[in-house]
Amino acid sequence: MSRTIRLAVMGDAHYCNEIPNEHAFIRDAYYRQLFREFFTLDADVHILLGDITHWGHPLEWDFVLRTTSELSKQYDRQFRFILGNHDTLRQSKEDVLRQTDSPRYAVDEFPNLRIVYLDTTKESSYDNWGGLVDEEQLDWLDEMSRSKNQYTIVCGHHPIVQTTAGSDHEMMSIDNSREVLQKLAKLSPEGLYLNGHNHIHSAVNGTDTLPGWTFVQHSAVLSAPVFRRYSVSDEAVHVSSYHADHDLLRQSELFRGLILGYGHTDKAYGTSEMILTTLPRAKD
Repeated sequence: MSRTIRLAVMGDAHYCNEIPNEHAFIRDAYYRQLFREFFTLDADVHILLGDITHWGHPLEWDFVLRTTSELSKQYDRQFRFILGNHDTLRQSKEDVLRQTDSPRYAVDEFPNLRIVYLDTTKESSYDNWGGLVDEEQLDWLDEMSRSKNQYTIVCGHHPIVQTTAGSDHEMMSIDNSREVLQKLAKLSPEGLYLNGHNHIHSAVNGTDTLPGWTFVQHSAVLSAPVFRRYSVSDEAVHVSSYHADHDLLRQSELFRGLILGYGHTDKAYGTSEMILTTLPRAKD
């Protein structure tokens, strides 16, 4: 029997370097504590779902990389992140990947689980924040689908259109969602798609194309500092929510309104109907 694999997942962080100097100490203290609480969660992989920075400025990446590197080493964690549309606004995607020393897309294989990390972002666009999965990745998904069929979790910054909250709005989903759904259907008859981007926690079970998949959107942690842990076994996927220390929410309220272009919403926590606990696995 395969062991249970656990994923700790965080939504949009939006670390912003461009706020008044008198708020910089509060901002940095907030993020250090937020990331510390995240990495203390016991999991096999810790994942950030994009928009890790607000402008993609090298100084923003420098703070985030130093902080997450120190904590992942301290707690002996495997750390993964994907790009969001904000992460490449002040420099090219190529420059960001060079600074972060990370792949644009990737896969982690476990005996009973495949975790796919997609790049759904466009190149440095201020006026088009919608998502796209390019041909290179679509071909890569095709290649992967020819290998062993297994339960699959896909992480992308943008949601699939007409799934989670806000994904039916302009530029709030992946432009070629239908094509992506077709590729996911070939990967596995059941799985999870995890995303951020729309800043509201939301969960939807199944679509006409992928009835065995569940789509889960993570809130932006500046508005709702919540992490989720997914425990994947052969029988089920158990989902646990972890609320960061309440003082952190009060801290974020002191500076998030100073971040130009940050989309705060009081609905970030979602509704009770959107809270997942257990997703049964299909029986062979």
